Amino acid sequence: EMHTRTLLSSELWVPLASVIAGLGAFGFIAISSRSLGLDDYVPIGQLWSIWALAFAVVSFTSQQTVVRGHVIRREVPRSFVTGDELLPLVLLSIPLAVVVFVWNEQIFRSGSYWWPFLAMAMPFGTLLSGTTRGLWAASGRLAGLSFVIAGENVIRVLGAAVLAATGAPAPWFAAAIVAGFAIGFFRPSSSSGTRRWPSPPAEPGLAAATAATSLMAHASQVGAPVLLALHGADAREVSALFAVLAIYRAPYQLALGLVPRIAAMQVLAFAEGQQLRQAVRLRGLAGLALVAMLGGFGAAILGELVVSPLFGAAGILSDIDHLLGAVLVILGIGNLGLTVLRVATGRGLPLLVRRGTAALVGVVLLAAISHDITTVLLALVVMEGSASLTLSLGADNEWQASPTT
Repeated sequence: EMHTRTLLSSELWVPLASVIAGLGAFGFIAISSRSLGLDDYVPIGQLWSIWALAFAVVSFTSQQTVVRGHVIRREVPRSFVTGDELLPLVLLSIPLAVVVFVWNEQIFRSGSYWWPFLAMAMPFGTLLSGTTRGLWAASGRLAGLSFVIAGENVIRVLGAAVLAATGAPAPWFAAAIVAGFAIGFFRPSSSSGTRRWPSPPAEPGLAAATAATSLMAHASQVGAPVLLALHGADAREVSALFAVLAIYRAPYQLALGLVPRIAAMQVLAFAEGQQLRQAVRLRGLAGLALVAMLGGFGAAILGELVVSPLFGAAGILSDIDHLLGAVLVILGIGNLGLTVLRVATGRGLPLLVRRGTAALVGVVLLAAISHDITTVLLALVVMEGSASLTLSLGADNEWQASPTT
């Protein structure tokens, strides 16, 4: 009984740390947007969106790679990062550099090249923090993993509080975002554990497929303000949409914080030949649909009354915008879970094809519509809904198959 209580309490550290990280993100956005005002907040909002995108692509993929490579052996590697962990960094950094340097003024509403260089720091910082999370998860040390998850945004919100008190300009708030990556240097220093199994088989290119899939998935979560900025939307509209979506996205960020632990459990389950029960999956999807409806309608009712005034954005977003933003996030959480399960099987090509099909639907819609807040959000919701469908269909054979060990 004592062992069970200890195990349960240790398992609760990770979700608690994810909640703290979410509150830290909320605090940073609230403090910085209030301190700078919506007009001057545009570059900080865009930089935070790029960080969130890099976190999902680089950190998510590096966590998965580290966990797959080391959770079975419970060993901490000697090298800082491996080739598979560098791959998502390269895949994101090249197109990101083109976009932020070519469309610098449109995105950041500033002619200064400090912003593109700060944007390029985001993938490198998330690689550092992502591999660290993966190593703590793979070694089974949940206290260390929890400290890293919570510490990143705690550093940022504390920095924002000091900067707001001193009336600092926007670039200093950007420096606070970068400072959060310092938590990535807190790494496990030795191997632990004695259980050994052969790693679950993985297709060549799994890391690339995971990175590309994560890029498409998270672009739908953070891309709306960037799309509006590129099409010349008013600065207040861009900042208001970013702030509101960032708050609605808090549960998604919480789910991302749980990824290392969930991935470790799933990879270990496949290595031991366990199968996923269809009833559990169906109940999960039904529960997700219910939460999506309740969360969406709740956001539509409370969004304009509570969230928008908190950030000085009252009257800019409509009720339908709040509803679409909340549904977009709920669909994203479900698709994140489906993605983690598919990555655990070691099959990258089906994952990439299914997510890519949904992304194509979104691209076609975005190319055909006018780029106001409502239509952009609607197109992204349709894209995430398509992803839910494609990721769910035909998954039984992959999820129930027991890998050869």
